[in-house]
Amino acid sequence: ATANGGGLSCKLVNIPNCDNLYCILRHTSQAGGESHMKSGFTAVAGICGVLFFIIFFGQLLLMVALSPGFSWTANWISDLGGTVGADSPIPLFKRPVADTPMTASIYVAGGIISGIVMLIFAFGLWKSMLTPASRIGSLAFIIASIAQICDGIFPEPTGLPHMLETLFLYLFAPMAIFYIAAATIQSNQKSLGYLVTILGVLSLLQLTALMWILEVEFSTYFSAAIYFRATVQAISMLAIGLFTIIFGVKMYKKAPNPIIG
Repeated sequence: ATANGGGLSCKLVNIPNCDNLYCILRHTSQAGGESHMKSGFTAVAGICGVLFFIIFFGQLLLMVALSPGFSWTANWISDLGGTVGADSPIPLFKRPVADTPMTASIYVAGGIISGIVMLIFAFGLWKSMLTPASRIGSLAFIIASIAQICDGIFPEPTGLPHMLETLFLYLFAPMAIFYIAAATIQSNQKSLGYLVTILGVLSLLQLTALMWILEVEFSTYFSAAIYFRATVQAISMLAIGLFTIIFGVKMYKKAPNPIIG
C-alpha cells in the first residue's frame, strides 16, 4: 500500500504496533540511519587499513633519514626509539646507536598513531568477517593492533614492557593473517586466499627478532636474522601493511556488506 500527502509518498511496511504514517517514517528513518552508520564505519575502517601502511612506513623512512647511525643490517627498527645494548661486549647484542631526540619522538608518536589507525581497521575487519575462522583472525588482529599502540608507549629503553608488546605483535599479526587466509580460501576466493597466505609467511619473519629477546645462542645458524635485523622486520611489516591495504580496499568497496560470511 502507498500513502500520499503533500507530494510525499511512503511505502507502508509491516511493522508491529505501528499503524500510522508518522510511526512508519520514524522506523524507516531509524533503520536507514543504522545502515548508514554501519556503512560509514566499515568504510572509514577500510580507509584506515590504507592509512596504516602510509603512516607506518612514512614515519619509518623519516626516522631513517634523520638517523645518521642507523643500519638496516645491524639495528632493529625499535633502536630508532632508543638504542639499548650498543656497548654490549656480546656480538649478538652489540649494534650502532641509531636514535636521536627527534627519532625517539617520532617513534613514540608514530607507534601510537599507526596503532590506533590499525585498531580501527581491525574493528572494521571484525564487523566484515562472519565465519568462525575469520572472526578468530579479526580478534587476533585487534590484539596485534593494541600491541602496536603499546610499541609507541613502551619503546626499547623501557625493557620488559617493550619485549612483551613486541612478542604479542609478532605472534598475533601472523596468526590473524593465516586465519583470515584460511577463511578467504573457504569462501571460494582462492586466489586471494593464497596471496594472503604468502603474506602470512612473510609476516612470520618478524619472529626472528625473538632470538634477540630470548637470547638464542645458535647465532651461527641464524646469521640472516641477526645481520639483517631491520631489513627482516621491514619485510614483515610490509606484508602486514599489504594485508591491511587489500582488505581495507575490500571493506571500503563492500561496506556495509561483509567481506566473508
